Amino acid sequence: MTADATGETASESRMPEAGRGSGRRRRSGPAIALAGGVMSAVAMALCGVLGWAASRSGSPQSPVLARTLADLMFATGGPAHVVAFGLLLAGVAVLALLLRLVPAGLAWSGIGLPIARFGGLIWLIAASVLLPRERPRRNRPRPAGPAAVGAASA
Repeated sequence: MTADATGETASESRMPEAGRGSGRRRRSGPAIALAGGVMSAVAMALCGVLGWAASRSGSPQSPVLARTLADLMFATGGPAHVVAFGLLLAGVAVLALLLRLVPAGLAWSGIGLPIARFGGLIWLIAASVLLPRERPRRNRPRPAGPAAVGAASA
């Protein structure tokens, strides 16, 4: 894609304004949610792989290895997953608030309320049920010019 003088691509410049949020913040919401979701999934997958490795290792023969694997499992399945999952929730909640896709109370609760896995998972399910399937399209005026005049007379 090519960018115009403002640095926006053609698809970005057609995005409608919503509320008080700037276009750049609105475009960063999906990226934050995607990055958080991918990192969260990777952290949980890594935790599972480490758990499998811990179950296959001879724990009584190597207590140092068992302790190391247990610590890595905790780090990836606990703090790493929760931080990444928080990014996922923040990306969805902020975008839903700016675009008014869900009730404001639900969007605000997604920013501050979900703590760790279970509260966040319940919030994510509630938001997914309330999110609209499609966003209403705004009617944009057609540009005046030879192409528009020719299309109107055809």
